[in-house]
Amino acid sequence: MLHKDEWLSQYFAGGAYRLSAPYEGALHDGAFTYVKLPQDQQSEVAPLCAAGFRFVEVLLQFEQVKPVPFTQPDGYEISYASADDREEVIGLAGNAFTASRFFTDAQIPQDLAVKTKSDWVDNFFSGQRGDGMVVARKNGKACAFLLLVNRNVIDLIAVDENCRGSGIARAMIAFANQDRGLLKAGTQLVNKASIALYQSCGFLLKDSSYVLHWTK
Repeated sequence: MLHKDEWLSQYFAGGAYRLSAPYEGALHDGAFTYVKLPQDQQSEVAPLCAAGFRFVEVLLQFEQVKPVPFTQPDGYEISYASADDREEVIGLAGNAFTASRFFTDAQIPQDLAVKTKSDWVDNFFSGQRGDGMVVARKNGKACAFLLLVNRNVIDLIAVDENCRGSGIARAMIAFANQDRGLLKAGTQLVNKASIALYQSCGFLLKDSSYVLHWTK
């Protein structure tokens, strides 16, 4: 069954669709179509690939079972985002998610992958996505952010490459724990750094799924 993805459709001339069970029926030429298969439907991967889909990634879902105590990391300020952070956060988002599915699909242009992530984050500042964003600043400039949806779900988390290894991703999670409680998060199987971060912050693996793309 096809479901139109209204937000993604603005980036593809033929529109964008999510295919759900039963995985059958005619697909639209020129459209971008994707499938997220739950782990217990792994047997559907081969038939979908035979029908023209491409395996893109394995998604992992984590749930936090223990909060992280918050302390301000040396040299950084952690707080909720303000309108002044908008341009710096958007710029960071465009280059921070190279392990995500749009960047790993060779048939999606790099500039399109960058634009979708930049616009995604920009939608927070225009009030169209998310209900909270934690930002880390160094010398007054945003160098990391954590976008939250549905109050306690980490939608996106990114740290500037020059600031990685300083503990600010952990500090942003701890900051969110203070008034959001325990969090949920997802990441890609290939993103070893994110997996290690979540495990160090008291998250446990709860589920996984398979993502496939189809464009023609």
